[in-house]
Amino acid sequence: MSTNSEYIIREIRTPVAITSDRSGIRLRSALARLRAAIFAALRRAHQRARLRHELARLDARQLRDIGCTREDLEIEAAKPFWRE
Repeated sequence: MSTNSEYIIREIRTPVAITSDRSGIRLRSALARLRAAIFAALRRAHQRARLRHELARLDARQLRDIGCTREDLEIEAAKPFWRE
């Protein structure tokens, strides 16, 4: 499994072609893909942080229902938001 930083780098690594075309369509397209990749990565990181926060609030009965122990939950909740 690759780390999240490797995943982000792989997503945003797109060739940026600067052309003699005055409109710069290719450059704008590459920048739009880069912006979309960055926002997608930030959205995933926020979702992970929110999910870990919600998991930390579960009581013992709810943990049994999903088949987790308090130790499993503490390990997951201790991860930084950028780690999967």
